[in-house]
Amino acid sequence: MEPTAVPPPRPSHARAVAVIDIGSNSIRLVIFDRLENALVPLYNERVFCALGRGLASGALLDGEAMQEATGTVTRFARLAESLGVGDTELIATAAVRDARNGPRLVMDIEAACGARVRVLDGTEEARFSALGVVAGMPGATGIMGDLGGGSLELVEIDCGRIGRQATLPLGTVRMSDACAEDPEETGRRLREALSCVEWLGERPRVNFYPVGGSWRALARLHIDRVDHPLHVIHDYAPPASEIAKFAGSISRLRPSALGSTPGISRRRARHLPYAALLLADLLETIGPRTVRFCSTGLREGFVHSRLSADDQSADVLLSAAEALGRREARFPEFAEALFDWLAPLAGKKRWRRLALAACHLADISWREHPEYRAEQGLLRVVRHNYLAAGHGERAFLGLAVFGRYGGNAAASAAAKRLGPLLGEDGRRRAEILGRAMRLAYRLSAGSAELLGRTRLKYRPDDGKLVLKLAGTESPPVGGAVEQDFTALAKALGATEPAIRAGA
Repeated sequence: MEPTAVPPPRPSHARAVAVIDIGSNSIRLVIFDRLENALVPLYNERVFCALGRGLASGALLDGEAMQEATGTVTRFARLAESLGVGDTELIATAAVRDARNGPRLVMDIEAACGARVRVLDGTEEARFSALGVVAGMPGATGIMGDLGGGSLELVEIDCGRIGRQATLPLGTVRMSDACAEDPEETGRRLREALSCVEWLGERPRVNFYPVGGSWRALARLHIDRVDHPLHVIHDYAPPASEIAKFAGSISRLRPSALGSTPGISRRRARHLPYAALLLADLLETIGPRTVRFCSTGLREGFVHSRLSADDQSADVLLSAAEALGRREARFPEFAEALFDWLAPLAGKKRWRRLALAACHLADISWREHPEYRAEQGLLRVVRHNYLAAGHGERAFLGLAVFGRYGGNAAASAAAKRLGPLLGEDGRRRAEILGRAMRLAYRLSAGSAELLGRTRLKYRPDDGKLVLKLAGTESPPVGGAVEQDFTALAKALGATEPAIRAGA
């Protein structure tokens, strides 16, 4: 008798949260590791179904697109189930909401998946999109615009608080064909629609936050155009006047001219001239100083809305840095002791926050080859996909980790390229922090107990730097400790550096 085959164990991600987003242009599955404010996707897949393509000429979803959408959502639901995801949500937006046969698609999907589809109204869609911006950029202030296939959501944000909002039927799938046929008429229609949102032109505005795949594609093109040091879209923040000019030039191109651009699919290229035209008109109407592109949006905002008030208000940068250190560092519990030890050097509130984040990240490259630890640590931090930080903050943290591993910024092309994102003061602070973290690890080998037997004292007014050792119980000082202490003193410009033993 042949033995019965035993199926392999099914993976379990009981704490994970999956969102299946049934959009007007694409359907996406995102599985987040767990319900927390620092959202980390375990799995992310998108399929273009173009559900909204029939809405431009009528009020019905295309039959073939509906079949493809039902099959795609069913497959995504089964993927989440096979991974043992404990919580899966299905949400639908403008195309399903506005079409006369939208309820039929909902019925088909629910019958195939055995799960309820939540059709968001315009107010909900706008709110969740704005919450996604707040989740990725705490303290955001300005106006968010989320450009999808079926609609444009506009929301005021004030220090992370959501204000007035509007939903307009100006999505890329609805409008791209019209733009290709008559750009001038499309521009007139856009300006007319935007003029109906009375609060949109109130000045002054600090930031405009573009959300959505088409606007992210424009950011990618602009990063390439200006040779920006970081190819990271999240919190890429060029002057609004520069983006408006760039968007205007893209709006005059044919999709065929954009389809051969690296990183831009032909399907995305079809919508880019319209997306660029809309962005240029919006910036003229709003008049912000800066455009801050955002990679978080509806799905992240939907999950963020389910967090407790305390979790929503927690510092997402520190949460993300702590989570990364918890996964990657040898001694993750050492970060707090390290921060307390180097606090005399941390400076004011903004720098202290970044110093604490750096302490969580200070040991993430220990597995790398010693010759490459500094460079790899730098690149891992500045290119990390889920670190909710601006480009200057990424550069600061990366250069601090680079210094912690003994990197020489003057000899590193990557380090020098990041320098302009920080300015001279930021570069100096990152170097000081890196040297201090390196000294702390040298003194303690990651032991909070050993580090607690030493103390760092610094007086900025006269430049005196003292490393105090608590008598015979302190770790002995060797040449390597003295070398690292000297490097820290040099970075600080200390006038009388000294190592002293005693209580």
